[in-house]
Amino acid sequence: MFRPLWIEIDLKSLRDNFYIVKKILGKKVKIMAIIKQNAYGHGSISIAKELSFCGVDFFGVGSLEEAISLRREKIREPILVLSPYDVKTSSYFLEYKVTPTIVDLKFAKILNKKAKEKNLIFPVHIKVDTGMGRLGLCGKEAIETLREEGRGKK
Repeated sequence: MFRPLWIEIDLKSLRDNFYIVKKILGKKVKIMAIIKQNAYGHGSISIAKELSFCGVDFFGVGSLEEAISLRREKIREPILVLSPYDVKTSSYFLEYKVTPTIVDLKFAKILNKKAKEKNLIFPVHIKVDTGMGRLGLCGKEAIETLREEGRGKK
């Protein structure tokens, strides 16, 4: 026999814990709240709004769709999409002002071209494969990407 399970997030406790962590880390340290997969099932919109109110610096999400849903709910902090995506979605990163994680040169070049067309300089996060061979640019590729695409050449 299965019993229904649930968990409740006390937003006051979330707020209090955030302020404690912020105090311990100090003013110079930036905090990114990772709220992927609907804040691990706890409701990313309500968690994001609460942490936004508290002064979180960034949000990290697992998909472009999650980032867009936060933007549509008026979340203004920078949002980093942590996972890979299809190159066809590159214009949405620009439209919704969402930071992509660059895992290959092809996407970097496409995004840079679209940003140039709109006369934008656009932040990105470059994932470097540190040896596990799972995801990201090797060190040499990362340097090449920074040199070729990272200068906002016109």
